[in-house]
Amino acid sequence: MMPDLSDKSKAYIDMVAIILSTYCSTIVEVVDTRQGLSVCKTILLSFLIKNHCISKTTLYNGHHSKDLLSKAAIEATGQFESLRFELEFILQALLLLSKNDWIVIEDDRVFVGEDAPLSKKKRFDAFSEKLIEECYEVEDALMLKVVIRNV
Repeated sequence: MMPDLSDKSKAYIDMVAIILSTYCSTIVEVVDTRQGLSVCKTILLSFLIKNHCISKTTLYNGHHSKDLLSKAAIEATGQFESLRFELEFILQALLLLSKNDWIVIEDDRVFVGEDAPLSKKKRFDAFSEKLIEECYEVEDALMLKVVIRNV
């Protein structure tokens, strides 16, 4: 269910629009990079990659190839309140994308939908793409544990 914004300020509504649009594009890109991620991984990866992409001082890059989940979680250290706040918007973005057939959720797995506007040019860096591939093999519980422990 989308939030009732009737009594909110224009600044708040603008903020919600920016956060939702950011997560919509990030989720589609994550899922396009690796089809069949679990909903849990899609949520966590979207948060970690959004933080990685907007970080002005990126700690890690495509040269790193081991233990990328821990590196991404460390990069988001101190962002637990952001994760709590943005979780609602990530879930709303998933719902919005699913309702518009940009993604399809089947048995806890997320796939790109047939109506998704996919770009030929990837917007993620090499680190983010490697992170997505690494996380595909990790159990959801372990991924959640690593993120919560470090964020």
